[in-house]
Amino acid sequence: QYRAVVKYVSTRWLSMEHAVQRTLQQYQALKSYFLSEEEIQTKFQRLRQHFGNPITEVYLMFYQAVLPSFTSFNTFLQRETPCIHLLQDKMELFVSKILSKFMKMRVIKSGTL
Repeated sequence: QYRAVVKYVSTRWLSMEHAVQRTLQQYQALKSYFLSEEEIQTKFQRLRQHFGNPITEVYLMFYQAVLPSFTSFNTFLQRETPCIHLLQDKMELFVSKILSKFMKMRVIKSGTL
């Protein structure tokens, strides 16, 4: 089934989550393509190198796990309506979500970081 490759644009943070998801969906096909083709372009060689590295897929899976929290917080910050009165609670929730990826929840809740 044909699927377009989604390009991540560094000035558009909200596109990163979608680009990572699409890349993981097509990872094996992309890997096969970049490892089987010979090109001299620098971008192609860089992609070939990354797809040849087994840790690349692990990085993408990590991004897939943490990006929803960043996307949600970023979307909140881009609201049209004033939200300064909500900011502290949202920031604490955001930090808690990120920390929960690396630490046990009881340590986070205890506040003894």
